Amino acid sequence: MLNHCKLQSDLDNVIDNIERQGLLHSSWDCHRRAMLLKGIRYANIFIGKGIRERSQSADRNKGNRKH
Repeated sequence: MLNHCKLQSDLDNVIDNIERQGLLHSSWDCHRRAMLLKGIRYANIFIGKGIRERSQSADRNKGNRKH
């Protein structure tokens, strides 16, 4: 997870630097792509949450079967 966080941080920094230089605001398509890249973080948060919930649910189900 640490490597993923570092990668996301690096992506955010690159996008922010490009936006600050005004290179992304000249084209709506480029700006939209930057917003999609920034959305990766939120998508990964929700994906990770779903995996954790399924894993915990599976652990509970295993415990119920043993009884």
